[in-house]
Amino acid sequence: MLKESPVFSSFSVSNLDEARKFYSDTLGLIVKDNEMGVMELHFPKSVVVIYPKPDHAAANFTVLHFPVKDVETAVEELTSAGYKIRKI
Repeated sequence: MLKESPVFSSFSVSNLDEARKFYSDTLGLIVKDNEMGVMELHFPKSVVVIYPKPDHAAANFTVLHFPVKDVETAVEELTSAGYKIRKI
């Protein structure tokens, strides 16, 4: 089920304008702003979402998103397969 999902990752920054300059101008990556006011780094088969966070601190975890058509069905299938689902 999840192997068909268009996976993406995300992280926060304290200054979106500085991040945009770094990823676009310094690294030469494809940078787009979306309708939700966040920035996206586009790669051939994935996207990284970068969002502003005023109290930003370096993350001590990783985030990997799996968009699905129906979250209730996805949770049901994962639970049936033996995975424990935690609400965070």
